[in-house]
Amino acid sequence: MAISTYTELKTAVASWAHRADLTSVIPDFITLAESRINRLVQLNNTEQETTLAATINARTIALPAGFIEPKDLWLTYYGDRLEMRYLIPEEMQVYDTSGQPDYWTIDASNIAFDRPADKAYTFVMRYTGLLTLSDASPTNWLLTNHPDLYLHAALMECAAYIRDNELLSTAKGAFDIALQEINDKEHRKQSLATLSTELASGPRSNILTD
Repeated sequence: MAISTYTELKTAVASWAHRADLTSVIPDFITLAESRINRLVQLNNTEQETTLAATINARTIALPAGFIEPKDLWLTYYGDRLEMRYLIPEEMQVYDTSGQPDYWTIDASNIAFDRPADKAYTFVMRYTGLLTLSDASPTNWLLTNHPDLYLHAALMECAAYIRDNELLSTAKGAFDIALQEINDKEHRKQSLATLSTELASGPRSNILTD
């Protein structure tokens, strides 16, 4: 059975649990599973990009749904991206006069700029986001590449709901193995990326010529 979409995952949970009477609560199992996965899986692939629009005379824009932490913010200008400089809130001076923002920070659930916008500027934000499946968002990188992690995480929640200790033990064992394999792979990728960066930026040997 292919498990590459939200619908297919719901079907698989019912099939693996051998229950046809859980249709209404299986989405809850998946939501709870995603809470566990978001806490435990260390993925760079959860980075996302979204387009945001400023409101004239406003200094803030609401953060996108599922936001965890920022990576970059660009002001778009005739198709080009102009990188905005991030400052911690304590360092950013705020102006009352509206204009084109130069700096930004995170203030509670908003992106805050150094001044109100004088135009409806558009921005592109790259950020780390939560993994969330739904009918409107039926797949993501993790489900495509590691459907077993999603399945066994959801089965753990299912087992707790129906009080099936055998299913809980089996699902947890499979989940733990998949989680360890995924995190180990991510650590190797990050180590290789760091090594490549260090080699590229490291000192070069001087070549002596007569």
